[in-house]
Amino acid sequence: QREGVDDESKDPGVWDSLDKATSSKAAPSSPSKGKSGSNTTTKVAGTMSEVDELLNLGLKPRTMQLITLVLACANAADAVEVLAVGFFLTVYTNKDGSELSGADKGVLTGSIYMGMLVGGVVGGWLSDVVGRKRTLTCSLALNGMAGLVSAASPYLGWLATFRVLAGIGVGASVPCLFTLGAELFPVQTRGVYLSYIASFWMVGSIYAAGAAWIILGLNAHRERILPGWTWRAFVIVAAMPVFLTLALALVFLPESPRYLIYKGRYAEAAKNLHKLTGRTVSPDELVPAAGDEDDGHHYVDGETDPLTCAPLALPLAAGAAEDGEEGMTTSASGLASGPSSSSPSLSRRRHRRPSMKGFDRMKAVFGGPLRLTTLRLMVVWFTLCFGTYGLSTWISSIFKVIGIENEFLPTFLFALANLPGNVASFVLIERLGRKRLLAYSMLLAAGSAFLFALTSSRAVWLAVVAACLFQAFSVAGWNALDALSTESFPTATRTTGMGLLSGTGRFASLIAMFVNGSLEHSVALL
Repeated sequence: QREGVDDESKDPGVWDSLDKATSSKAAPSSPSKGKSGSNTTTKVAGTMSEVDELLNLGLKPRTMQLITLVLACANAADAVEVLAVGFFLTVYTNKDGSELSGADKGVLTGSIYMGMLVGGVVGGWLSDVVGRKRTLTCSLALNGMAGLVSAASPYLGWLATFRVLAGIGVGASVPCLFTLGAELFPVQTRGVYLSYIASFWMVGSIYAAGAAWIILGLNAHRERILPGWTWRAFVIVAAMPVFLTLALALVFLPESPRYLIYKGRYAEAAKNLHKLTGRTVSPDELVPAAGDEDDGHHYVDGETDPLTCAPLALPLAAGAAEDGEEGMTTSASGLASGPSSSSPSLSRRRHRRPSMKGFDRMKAVFGGPLRLTTLRLMVVWFTLCFGTYGLSTWISSIFKVIGIENEFLPTFLFALANLPGNVASFVLIERLGRKRLLAYSMLLAAGSAFLFALTSSRAVWLAVVAACLFQAFSVAGWNALDALSTESFPTATRTTGMGLLSGTGRFASLIAMFVNGSLEHSVALL
């Protein structure tokens, strides 16, 4: 069903293969009736789950637009909070008016990444336990409140503390928002819509850069645009998008039906599927059939590892084989034909289901066929975060060091350079596949960074162009990596895995803050 999956040249991406299998071997048949008498779904070939089959028939357009808007705004709000410190770093001073030392700058810029390191790991685990939506809304609330309160900080220590708390909120929200996107969008358009969500990091970057330019920057006459406004006003303005996103999420964002089915909350899952697609599904049709274990592993959702094209499997928890492992099965006609006559009742099923503990989830991420994928992705996240966050956070200071007086103008151009990178990823992510787009983008971004290093002391504006190229290429790689990472873990451990990757990246970002602080005046080496 997947021709050429073992041939690297024929495998631009696992979902491309799935789409080909679906379109060539599974033309939709006539809809069948469920227990409620309403149309549910049609049979498709391959290993796609029943929920995917239903979502692939199409989400309601307005629902799709609202989900995309909420998740995209969440990503943009995170970007504003992460990048804000880099903008006010150039104007922040000690209480006596003296400039911060390199070590103090490293503490201030590293504080939010320290929080993101904790938030990414804890938030990913928490999302698999209490739900994606609940974790996302709580993390947005923490992010917004900590960002707002940080504007009143009297000393560097207090400011760094509040930035750590804001970072915990940011770190916890990132795994949730991309997981929700992966679990709510149809398979055929998942990569594109995840790219849309990732692209709103650009919107947050432009918002932060524009606000910094207006509040802290100079006009054409080299005078303050808003005299008397300080970094405190900028921090308050930077926190506003978080509260807007929180309100939108509470009203319009649904919980993932995959997560609800995994937790045995079939009635809620059926209700959410009806809201998403307009089709009525009986909760009984979502109850997994027993006996889907194989050699000590349970294949969850029929999902496939994009790096290896092997089915994603989780080691069974103790006692799961006897009681029926929690999760979803891969019967292609489960929703179309109704529940199996051998399926246990809902009440019995709920009492028999074991729960996967946090340690089990982490063990599963590093177990079986997921081990190599997880380790490879951790390396990619570490190196990419070290380079991109290290440069983007310090870019205003770097432009100031190389001799640009109004550093907020080129910083705004640097943020605007996200646009071509996002457009390229929209066009190429399904054509090239996640892996190729990531590899090509990183190669070009590295070349741009070398160009920046060579020109920073000779041709200032050529260095600005090189920095913008670096930003454009790296953001295309980030969009590919976000989609690739989200699709590399099964439902049961998806946000745990994403949280682990996020935490790995934040650890790298934290190191980069101190490294770049020590190299602030050695731009080429930095």
